[in-house]
Amino acid sequence: MTLSKIMAILAIVGLMMVLVSYRSVERDAVDELRPDEGPDPRLEAPDEWVTAMGKAVMAGDVDAGHEAERHLYITYDDTALLARYLEAVRRPGWAKEYVMMAGEVVINRMASPEFEGTTVREVLFAQDAPGVAAFDAVRVPWWDDIEIGKQAAGMAMQLLLGESVLRDPQIVYIGQTAKPWGYERALVDNNGGCTYLCRTERPEVYR
Repeated sequence: MTLSKIMAILAIVGLMMVLVSYRSVERDAVDELRPDEGPDPRLEAPDEWVTAMGKAVMAGDVDAGHEAERHLYITYDDTALLARYLEAVRRPGWAKEYVMMAGEVVINRMASPEFEGTTVREVLFAQDAPGVAAFDAVRVPWWDDIEIGKQAAGMAMQLLLGESVLRDPQIVYIGQTAKPWGYERALVDNNGGCTYLCRTERPEVYR
């Protein structure tokens, strides 16, 4: 075998080794990606069906809501209940960001390993202790008469479709008093009152 042929074979072998090494590194990089690093398909929900869901929630049109949910990653029941909760929990002078934060506590509980309940209904009407509702706003006397506006319906869908303001899944308490271990945010209203958003007392279960 001539020297030129030997050199050509060595060059080909070297190129193949480089390609194999590149593919290995590429696979390792893909394997190391965390699920939350990829695009969230919920955030790409079709606009026409998001609009249809919003109209159904405001009108209380269950049939239209169920049709819209077939094209989305959210249910009519979750959207309507969360929107009603946002209307109930809103305080005078609260900006949209504050209302979103209050709603995100519900979303956090739905995903939490600490609490039972994976739907808005199960979370809102859960019991932290005998006879005590987890979310006080659901106990207002006018709960069943609340009219859901466009903004509340929109915020409910934003939250259920994956938008986040708090960016902290461990904030799972909301109330008029801070938990003994402290609070993360205090949402002040025009009347000088505070609504406290508190983190879990058991951060170890979220790891």
